[in-house]
Amino acid sequence: MLYDNLNLSPKRFGLSLMPHLLELSSPVTPDGKTALEIGVPIGKMLSSVKITRVIQEWGVMCRTDDGLEGFVHVSTGT
Repeated sequence: MLYDNLNLSPKRFGLSLMPHLLELSSPVTPDGKTALEIGVPIGKMLSSVKITRVIQEWGVMCRTDDGLEGFVHVSTGT
């Protein structure tokens, strides 16, 4: 999946080869059965996450205690 990030200077494009994007399916929770959007609903508060990567002017990649990985955009992080 190709996407653009036109808010950066210079302009940049990105490419993702994540399996759930290529297959057009939802990622699943560690149990392998529950769709991630059901297992971790939007707005759920987590008591602890580990930041695994900082992407300047874009956001952070993080991992929860139970092994879920995700991205938090800078506009949504608090």
